[in-house]
Amino acid sequence: MADIASTEAGASTKGRGLGLSLLLSYLLGFGLLIGLIYYAEPWSIAGNTRVLDLLVRGGIVQLTDIHSTGLVAGVPEFKYYIWSQDPISWTLVGMFVALYFVIYACRACQFHWIARFYGVQGTFGLHARAYFYGLGIGHVLPFKAQYLATGAALAGAGQSGA
Repeated sequence: MADIASTEAGASTKGRGLGLSLLLSYLLGFGLLIGLIYYAEPWSIAGNTRVLDLLVRGGIVQLTDIHSTGLVAGVPEFKYYIWSQDPISWTLVGMFVALYFVIYACRACQFHWIARFYGVQGTFGLHARAYFYGLGIGHVLPFKAQYLATGAALAGAGQSGA
C-alpha cells in the first residue's frame, strides 16, 4: 500500500516542468517593464532610443498633420522628434561593446586560473564554456544555481577536481 502511494506521489510531481516555477518571476518582470514604459512616457522612450525616427520614416507614425501616411496620428510634442534626431556616437557604442567582451574574457581567464589552481585539468576553451554556461543559467535560475551548472558542465566534459 505504501509503495502505491509513493509511486502515485512521484508520478504527480514528475510531470511538472521548470516553466511553472519561473512563470511568476517572468510575469512580475513583464509587468514591471510595462509599468516602467507607461510611467516614463512611451513617446519619451521612443525619442531617446531613436526608435521614433525609424517609426516616422517607416510611415507608422505621422510627424505632423500634413503627412497623410501613418497608423498613429502624430507625435504629441515636437521635442520627442528632436530627441530622436540626436546623432548616435557609434564609436562610443563600439567601445562599450568591446569593453563588455574584455571584462568577460578576463573573468573567463580568472576562472581558468582558479580551476587550474585547484587541479581541474582542461583547456582555456573548456573552462570558458563552462563558466559562460553557468553565467547564463545564473541569469535565469535563483539561489546561485550557476555554480552547480558550471560544475555540471565541467563534470560533463569529463573533468573532476583533484
